Amino acid sequence: MSTDPGEAGLSPDQRQVLQVIYELWSAEIKWPLFGYLDAVLDQEHEIELSSVLSTVPDELVVYTRIPSASDDSEVRLTIAGIAQCKHSLGDVQLFMRALKWCVRRQKEHRPASTKPEQLKLTSTEAAADWTADGAEVSDVILAKAYSLLTSENISWGSGQTGGIPHDWHVFIHRDIRRFRPVDTLDDYLRIKNEQHRVQPPRLPVIPRIGLRTSLFQPYPSPLLPTSSPALAFDELHPVVRDAASPLFATQQLRLGVLEAGLALRNVVRERSDLSETNDSTLMGRAFGGKTPAIVLADLTTETGQNIQRGVAHLAQAILAAVRNPLTHESGEIPMAEAMEMLAMMSHVLRRIDAASWNSSSASTASTWP
Repeated sequence: MSTDPGEAGLSPDQRQVLQVIYELWSAEIKWPLFGYLDAVLDQEHEIELSSVLSTVPDELVVYTRIPSASDDSEVRLTIAGIAQCKHSLGDVQLFMRALKWCVRRQKEHRPASTKPEQLKLTSTEAAADWTADGAEVSDVILAKAYSLLTSENISWGSGQTGGIPHDWHVFIHRDIRRFRPVDTLDDYLRIKNEQHRVQPPRLPVIPRIGLRTSLFQPYPSPLLPTSSPALAFDELHPVVRDAASPLFATQQLRLGVLEAGLALRNVVRERSDLSETNDSTLMGRAFGGKTPAIVLADLTTETGQNIQRGVAHLAQAILAAVRNPLTHESGEIPMAEAMEMLAMMSHVLRRIDAASWNSSSASTASTWP
C-alpha cells in the first residue's frame, strides 16, 4: 500500500482527521481520546469530528461507532490507516519488522511436550534480535512496536511492566503462521482481509452451564448441558451490546468492555442529571444514600431498600474493579471474563429500565435507612 493519502480516495477532511490522529499518536505513543481529538480538530482545522469520522472506511480507523461516542474513548488507526498518512513510512516499516520477527520466533518455538505453553516475547528480546540484525532500536521504537502490534491484534495477550511503554511482553499464538508469506504491507492486508472474509467475526455466547431454578434447589448435573440456558451476546442490554459489539467483532475484548463501561456511566449521568466526574461518586449519588437520584424500587419496603443498596454497590464495583483496572492495563482478557463483565453492566441497566419509581417518589428515599 502506498503512503500517499491521495490514493485512498479520501476527502481532504478525512485525510486531515487521519493525519491528526497519527501525529497525536506519534507524539505520545498513545491513541488520542475522542474528546481531545474533537477539540483539536475543531480549534485548529474547523472540522466536526463525529460527522467526518463516521465516513472514514472501517479498515482505516477503529472507534466505538455508537450514536454519541464517549469523550474518553480511544480513536485508533489501523496500520492501513497509518499508511495513508504523511511521513508514516518509518512506522509502517517498523510494524512490518515487528510482524516478521513475531512470525519467525513462532516458527522457531517448540512448546513443552507435557503441558500447554504459549510463546511469550519481550521487548528485551526484540531489542537484542533487532540490534543483531543491524536495525535501529530505541525506547521510542520499542514502545511504538508494542502499540502497533497490539492495535493490530497480532498478540493473544500482552502487557507492560509498571506501565513503562518500552518494557513489554506479548503472547504469540500459532495462528500467526498465516502471515509467513508476508513480505510487504499489501501482502499483510490481503491475508488479513481474506481471514475476515473466510471466518467472519462471531459474537460470543456464554457456554451452557447448570443453573438453579430456585434458591432451594441444588445445581443440576453438568452432564446435561444442552437443557441449560445460555447467554447470547445479542441478549445483553442494547446499550452494552451496541457499545461493545464493534470491538468484540474484531476480538478487542478489553476495549469493548471499556466502551460498555463508559456507555453505562453515560446512561447513569443522563438519567440522574448528575455531572460528577468521579465514577464512584457518580454511582454513589445516583443510587446510594438517603436521597438517590435514580430510585429503583419502593424504598419504604425492605426488598426495595435491598435492591437499591445492591445496585449501588454493584455499579460502584463495576467501575472500580472492572473499568478502572482495564483502563490502566493493555493486555487482552479472556472471552468468558469479558462476557461476565458485560453481563453485570447489563443487569444494572435493566434495573434502571425496569424501575417504575420516578423522581416524584424520591421523597420516600429521605426516610429510608
